[in-house]
Amino acid sequence: MVTLYYRPGACALAPHILLEWIGSPYEAINAPRDASYRAINASGAVPALKLDDGQVITQAGAVLQHLAQSAGREDLLGGPEPAHQARVLQWSCFFTGDFHPAFFPLFVPARYTTDSSEAAQAAVKAAAVGLVKGHLATLDAHLSERTTFVGEQLTLVDAYAVPMLRWVGRVIEGGRAPWPAVDRFYARMVSDPGVQAALAVHGIEP
Repeated sequence: MVTLYYRPGACALAPHILLEWIGSPYEAINAPRDASYRAINASGAVPALKLDDGQVITQAGAVLQHLAQSAGREDLLGGPEPAHQARVLQWSCFFTGDFHPAFFPLFVPARYTTDSSEAAQAAVKAAAVGLVKGHLATLDAHLSERTTFVGEQLTLVDAYAVPMLRWVGRVIEGGRAPWPAVDRFYARMVSDPGVQAALAVHGIEP
């Protein structure tokens, strides 16, 4: 049985959702912020997935990929078509490399400037809001006539989108409403039983 280390609302929510979709037994542990967890993942970040043999996989995209592959769930990887598989990887890379990092200056603005003044921190946050909104426009265009990211069925990237779109509702003025396709997609996702189960374990609202 694998063990998923998470923190409530963090991007580890995505592999938690995937574990629910796969239906295999797992243990979920709220990762402590101390040396005991750094012995598992030296960066101290989540997610971390501990396998039966003691190996540990980190980084959300890698954890998602491993879970889908090890469960033999080709559907979650895009199905048999190579083009669909590539699209799943494309969107996974987008969330890892573009969308997720755009939130960092909102959460920890001090990391992105040597100026500790209130004005400097506000400027960093404003720049981050612009980045997030730009990526939301990309997502909204893609989802305008779609119910899932790739093909006609759920894949790992649909799970990957959930935690970040949840953040939008909390840190962007107006939430997801200015991006109606994104808003519809998120509403569909949070009605999914697997998503609801993962949210319940995290003890958070959609």
